[in-house]
Amino acid sequence: MGEKYIDNIFEGNAVDVLKRLPPDIINCCITSPPYYGLRDYGHDGQIGLEKSPEAYIERLCEVFGEVRRVLRPDGTLWVVIGDCYSGSSKGAVYNNQDSYNKSNKGMINQIKCKDVGFGNRGCSHLRYAKQVGI
Repeated sequence: MGEKYIDNIFEGNAVDVLKRLPPDIINCCITSPPYYGLRDYGHDGQIGLEKSPEAYIERLCEVFGEVRRVLRPDGTLWVVIGDCYSGSSKGAVYNNQDSYNKSNKGMINQIKCKDVGFGNRGCSHLRYAKQVGI
């Protein structure tokens, strides 16, 4: 059933595109959604320019609810969030490990993994520390 979706690129609003896909066909989703308040991509209704962090989280929950629907029961979702360059004056600057963990774990915990269908699997926080900039 999922063969016709292999090797295709879908462009559009994430929720709208995901709603067109049948359930249980994706093995893995890796995403880096636009960060809250960091950049304006010039598209009406884009994620990241909501009036509050809470509204931003609600938008992400809407997307991840659809991701969960299209994921197979053994599928996984990986989300890269809050990895702004230190000193870029955009996003948070983390002077130590503890401040990084508090900020990003808080954002990830707010995504309400159980509410969007991930059940007891919930969300895990993994920190990837890139040693050298690209």
